Amino acid sequence: HIKVMTRKLNLSIAEQNKKSRMASLGEMAGGIAHEINNPLQLISAHAHSLKRALKQPVLDHEKTDRSLKIISDTVERIAKIIRGLKSLSRDGSQDSFLESSLDSIIDTTFLICSEKLRTHGIFIQVVKSEENINIDCRSVQISQVLLNLINNACDAVINEENKWIMLEFSKIENNLVFKITNSGSKIPEEIANRLFTPFFTTKAEGSGTGLGLSISMAIIHSHKGSIEIEFENEHTCFVVTLPLLQEGTDQALLASA
Repeated sequence: HIKVMTRKLNLSIAEQNKKSRMASLGEMAGGIAHEINNPLQLISAHAHSLKRALKQPVLDHEKTDRSLKIISDTVERIAKIIRGLKSLSRDGSQDSFLESSLDSIIDTTFLICSEKLRTHGIFIQVVKSEENINIDCRSVQISQVLLNLINNACDAVINEENKWIMLEFSKIENNLVFKITNSGSKIPEEIANRLFTPFFTTKAEGSGTGLGLSISMAIIHSHKGSIEIEFENEHTCFVVTLPLLQEGTDQALLASA
């Protein structure tokens, strides 16, 4: 009987995991639509400009080439936004661990959440100890964790007078350590100790599933890493530690050879 109940609970959590991920993306759908709508208007404007240019007796090749390049670059920007959305909306738990660029993980995440940050006037700063950091990971899942933490930080500072989020990435020995700090006051320890418990949430009813941090913790643990709160900080600060190399991957085997 206990095994049956455990199985049902695991299925329920898995289903809520999917709903939580989709709810997080759905919340940003308006922002993503805005991200796509602006470049579409730009494409439309240059298309009309080209149409008028073709009716002229003499074609201005320089102006035409410039408009065509803007259209091409803008189409690629829209394609990147859509690729990022498709990537972050799928379940990456069965993906292989592959060497991934930290920059690409950050870029994919920002494609989805940047408009929400702009809309609410939240300043975000990214600090990296060095460029071109690579890490063995399931990149989709790490992007999902980063997205969840940024989204939570955004919700925490929306009503603050001074709205900012800082992301700090550094290599410490064989680990990637990243801190996500926001301008909100620190979380009381009695609440902080329950934040990673499934279904616990500090958000208003209907505003959160209470699964985001517990799912993020499960993802980080599956990467043999850790996620915790830095209580010494005067603001809310989450610290994620991930090994740069996962045991058994090609990069790990090369490093140990």
